Amino acid sequence: MGVVAKQSGSLLFRSISFSNLSVVILAWYEWGEDPGLDFNLIPEDATFRQRARWFRMCLQQFFKDQGVKAGKATLRPPSAKLMLHIGCVSCPAKPEKIALVEQWLCDQLQGRCISQGKALDGLPCAW
Repeated sequence: MGVVAKQSGSLLFRSISFSNLSVVILAWYEWGEDPGLDFNLIPEDATFRQRARWFRMCLQQFFKDQGVKAGKATLRPPSAKLMLHIGCVSCPAKPEKIALVEQWLCDQLQGRCISQGKALDGLPCAW
């Protein structure tokens, strides 16, 4: 199974890994002083794969609650660094955002991420 890209009007739907999508969302969000934050829950204490798993589970629950039908599959994403089969979702993705994530991965990872993706565990938070 390869990378899927489909044009729908002006949107390009493509398969993007949940890991890449979590980096896009976390890097985009404006993290400020939130009085409701519980600092006993420190995401830096968890590995990147664990944080990406939490993100995937929240996103899939959101899809379920809102009745969103999204294509999901385990496949190899379009990435020079992620050379493994990983959970992906089909969603509209701007190529420039994907390029920023890819550059971030290139800056953070020494080599390619293969097999089970243990090289991802050492990645810092995207913010």
